[in-house]
Amino acid sequence: MPAHLGLPEIFAVLACLVGGGMGVKALLDPAWTVGLVRLVPDPDQHEGRSELRAIYGGLFTGGHGFALAAVLLAPAGAWAAAAVAAGWLGAGAVRFAFMRADKGATTYNVLGGGFEVVMGAALIAPLAL
Repeated sequence: MPAHLGLPEIFAVLACLVGGGMGVKALLDPAWTVGLVRLVPDPDQHEGRSELRAIYGGLFTGGHGFALAAVLLAPAGAWAAAAVAAGWLGAGAVRFAFMRADKGATTYNVLGGGFEVVMGAALIAPLAL
């Protein structure tokens, strides 16, 4: 294990593995992604499967994979993890901000927002702690 890895970096590594794992799952099983994000596919628009693979698969796998490599390879890699953290924290903030307006104050959304905040906090930990 690289010498620069302390507890905050381990949190970031674990979050990268979770986010990257979600990306791989989305690449391989778009139907899982549909259920996770509660979208209803349009049977006449087959491009939707590619969109799910690209955004939830490619973006999650690529972003978290790069952040993971950066954190493991260099102390300055914490900045890569922080960039991914900004996405998770932004998603959580927007979810919580619009939950009421969207009439979506459900257990699913509260737990989802909490998960997004925890992922963001874990990813930014190397810079914040």
